[in-house]
Amino acid sequence: LLTAACVQAQPRAEEVLRRSLAYHDPDGQWWTRTHRFTLRETRPGGSDRVTTFTIEPGGGFFYRSERDGHVVEARWDGTTCSATFDGSPAIPEDVRTRYRLTCDGIRWWQAYYGFMHSLPMNLAAPGTHLDPAVLDTTFMDRQVWALRVTYDEPVGTDTWYVYVDPVTYALVGCRFYHDEAKNDGEYIVFEGEVARAGFRIPETLRWYVNADGRFLGADKIVAYSVE
Repeated sequence: LLTAACVQAQPRAEEVLRRSLAYHDPDGQWWTRTHRFTLRETRPGGSDRVTTFTIEPGGGFFYRSERDGHVVEARWDGTTCSATFDGSPAIPEDVRTRYRLTCDGIRWWQAYYGFMHSLPMNLAAPGTHLDPAVLDTTFMDRQVWALRVTYDEPVGTDTWYVYVDPVTYALVGCRFYHDEAKNDGEYIVFEGEVARAGFRIPETLRWYVNADGRFLGADKIVAYSVE
């Protein structure tokens, strides 16, 4: 039997992305607004963590997390960084390294949280390359269109597949490889949806290992606001 996705004339990747952007960011305002998220992060065998972060116009980023009984805060304003540990800016080097509170570490947090929670809007960013052809495939036993994404080396070195519902164009998950031939990396399943100020974003991200399907953890949005 032909699936609905097969019956439709399969669009090119740019068209799928355009329609997905129209679903998640219909007014094209994502990068002009400040987005504040609070996540509850669960990990197998570990305690829950609560993390708040903001994605700001111009590349600004603020991060606050309750980890291991401590409160960690960090800010990147686009050119400089700052951090506190339990309210103090005097942070021992081993603590700064462990909690990624160096400038490079803060940029890592920005990339980690900002990338995942800005999909698919960031797929149109400079240095991002979208393969022209759409892959008609399945993800978690559902028919999807897959967009294959690579990056210029200063931006990133992983290969990503972003999975889009062929009817609504909502994101349903993604997958990345450091080396696709080795089947390394992870896949992320999106569940639920949060809608604010015209934006629609996945509510829960569940992480698994590509090689064996091992569950790594889940990040659930418990609060989201837009300024």
